[in-house]
Amino acid sequence: MRTGISFEDVAAVAAQLRNKGINPTVRLVRAELGTGSFGTITAHLNAWRHGEDNKADASYVDTLSAGLKNAIANEIKVALAKAKEDLKARIEELESHLEQSADEISRLEDGLDWEKRKRGELEVELKTTQGQLSTQQEENQKLRDRIDTATDAASSAKIEAAESNARFETLKENHDRLLSENGELKAEVKELAKDVSRLEREKAVVEARVGK
Repeated sequence: MRTGISFEDVAAVAAQLRNKGINPTVRLVRAELGTGSFGTITAHLNAWRHGEDNKADASYVDTLSAGLKNAIANEIKVALAKAKEDLKARIEELESHLEQSADEISRLEDGLDWEKRKRGELEVELKTTQGQLSTQQEENQKLRDRIDTATDAASSAKIEAAESNARFETLKENHDRLLSENGELKAEVKELAKDVSRLEREKAVVEARVGK
């Protein structure tokens, strides 16, 4: 604000203009003063108008009769009493809701405590189950290792059995072949024995003839 322009300056000019039947505006007041910012004059002029309105209301009340003033006062008292009762009822309603809310909060807190305890129990159970699962996994791994070992042993035994069967079949074939060859040799020996016997008989005949 510029110095030199006060509320009193603006109020005086505004009052003069109103007394002349002219509505005091910011521009008219500024023109009458010849100085001052529009913002400062606007603020002072609004304050002056507010004060004038309050004076008008006070003057209007002063013109009322005593009976009307009492009637208005009674209406105000009744309205205030009604507002007080409504406010009291509203307070009681809010207090009732507050009590219900407190009960609900207490119930929820009890439920929350139960859930916390239950969660703690479940966490303990979970840890126990996890420990059992870990142990079972270790046992399963050991079992898988034993199964793998047994499978490897079975595979080795199967291979050895196949090799043994192959050797057996080879030996059987050799045995059968030798038996066959032995039979052939026996037949050949038998034929040779016949030849020898025949030759001996022929020899005996020849010797007998030669001896004669």
